[in-house]
Amino acid sequence: MNENRLQDGSNGDRVGDHFCRSKAHGQPKWLFGTMGRTIGRVAALLAVVVLSVAAGYRLRSSTTPASGSADIASGEVDGATQAELSRLWQQYRTQGHAQAATAASGESFAMATGSIDEDVEGLYVLDFTTGELQCAVLNYRTGRFTSLFRANVQADLGVDPAKRPKYLMTTGMINFPRGASAARPGNSVVYVMDTSTGAFAAYAIPWRRELASIGRPQAASMILMDMGRARTVAIRE
Repeated sequence: MNENRLQDGSNGDRVGDHFCRSKAHGQPKWLFGTMGRTIGRVAALLAVVVLSVAAGYRLRSSTTPASGSADIASGEVDGATQAELSRLWQQYRTQGHAQAATAASGESFAMATGSIDEDVEGLYVLDFTTGELQCAVLNYRTGRFTSLFRANVQADLGVDPAKRPKYLMTTGMINFPRGASAARPGNSVVYVMDTSTGAFAAYAIPWRRELASIGRPQAASMILMDMGRARTVAIRE
């Protein structure tokens, strides 16, 4: 086979002549086009490598304190950094629950949702006719309403039921400190206002998370936190 290639000099001469003619006319397209594409790809790859190394250096510098005691990328985090990350995570979760709270009102009832703890919200329902305020809480293990808390805004606000009262109701976020009692108020309070007098009240839920974690039912009265009045000037009817 090698002898045939050596003997067939005419073909080699024709190929060489063709290349020389193409080069003489400035048109070695197939060779220089391939080389150009290869060089371009190598240059792009080198640029990606350089940029990746630089970005990694900046990330490491920004996430590592001056003492060099924390390295988030490698998973080595000191106590202070871990505490700060935990605080931010809890703040994110709390804000997420607060933003999820909703309220609606009809002719005879009002309802709203509010965070009870990190795992569940409560459903607040207010009956305009009786003034009864209830908070029903689903158990996250059984999926059933196993906890119920009650109050009566009619009695607390001194509303005359003969005047067919109307109410506004909404919920807000609050983080009570943990005390000696086993019952710690939930993460939200419910605000109720009598629209005819402007009197309002705030209620909290005496929540026991350890009972919820094992599916135990809870039943108690709501905690009347405080009351106020939006209208301070008497209106003559």
